[in-house]
Amino acid sequence: MWWAALVILGFIHAWHARHIMNPDGLSYLEMGEAFFGSNWYAVINGYWSPLYAVLVGGVLWLVQPSLYWTFATIHILNIF
Repeated sequence: MWWAALVILGFIHAWHARHIMNPDGLSYLEMGEAFFGSNWYAVINGYWSPLYAVLVGGVLWLVQPSLYWTFATIHILNIF
């Protein structure tokens, strides 16, 4: 029951903040797009994890949301 409540609250929060992204989230978004655009120099660095960036880039590559729904897609990814 608690897990179901947490998932529902996660969806509510994701919907409420669907157009808000912090600066680190933007960096992961750009790194993920760079990975699938074959810009390897932008993917590997000493600060951000490349694994999450590849996950973000993969989801955006599969879903291909419009610019309006890009942040919401990443928020849904973060729930799971």
